Amino acid sequence: MERRFAGVLIGVGPDLRYVTGFVGEPMERITLLVVPREGPVSFVVPHLEAQKAGATPLVRGGLAEVIPFDETDDAAALVADLFAPRQLASGAAAWEPIGLSDRLWAMHVLALQAVLPGRKFEPASAVMRDLRQVKDADEARLLSLAAAAADRTVDAIASGRLVGRTEAEISREIRGRLIDEGHDLADFAIVGSGPNSASPHHDASDRVIVAGEPIVLDIGGTLAGYCSDTTRTVWVGGEAGVAPEPEFVRVFELVREARRKRRLSSGRASRPSKSTRQPARSSPRAATVSSSPIASATASALRSTRTRTWSPATPRRWRRGWPSVSSPASTSQAAGASGWRTSSCARQTAPAF
Repeated sequence: MERRFAGVLIGVGPDLRYVTGFVGEPMERITLLVVPREGPVSFVVPHLEAQKAGATPLVRGGLAEVIPFDETDDAAALVADLFAPRQLASGAAAWEPIGLSDRLWAMHVLALQAVLPGRKFEPASAVMRDLRQVKDADEARLLSLAAAAADRTVDAIASGRLVGRTEAEISREIRGRLIDEGHDLADFAIVGSGPNSASPHHDASDRVIVAGEPIVLDIGGTLAGYCSDTTRTVWVGGEAGVAPEPEFVRVFELVREARRKRRLSSGRASRPSKSTRQPARSSPRAATVSSSPIASATASALRSTRTRTWSPATPRRWRRGWPSVSSPASTSQAAGASGWRTSSCARQTAPAF
């Protein structure tokens, strides 16, 4: 679908990194990529970011010009001036909406509204969403690397010592392992044990983990701009091998059956999990985790995207690529059960123009 925008203004965030390769933090000084329907593309940045903006692939390739401003300059007025000549040359564009990236701060939106009175602003996600959800082979590879790294991290935690350690201690170990596995950032490491496992976004506390209770591990981070996000629920058997409670078993079976039906409905052949093909292996390292086949359940949903393309009159031809689809998770040897991993994140690297 083609949207008739007079132009698109992209601020700091995933959209800007997608288009330019620029990585930054939002602040009171506005940073905007100004993409008019016609004419040159401008990268409006504060002087302190000018060198960084100039090093982006978009600018180095001659596809955008860096326009720096000083502390005393009116950056919003500068952006308005970039539209003015084209409004005079094209009457139609003057009445069409301007697309704004979704994460642009309200203070910047209000400033733009003040210098562009009468103009209508709409979310740029109307077009950016369709672009960013289409993955090429390089993106699919990075998504797989991020997801596999998160899987290995969860498996290492589940097969290690849990009893006697605090949630906060486990959370710190998760963050360290994600970085060791190649993530640039460990964005979150939720560890909820016992009654805390009922809180989906529980903050890891000083509660000590004991045998005979579940632990929810919800972890994720960013690898080369792509995100991992995996949730697993592990039953802690301890040295005595305390069996899972009946309610835990019932919920596990519900999740496994839902997964089986989803695989069948999506046309993928169902394959028995490791837990149904062979008993879980036991080892001193895995002594704190129940050796029952019903030891780990995954609480993440299968997410997929549709492959779509967009062809507005911009200086960019966007390549058709692979849709991002979550894939089967690796099996934890300690827990002996398989699940799903989700790793769907917006493209974070500069595309080829």
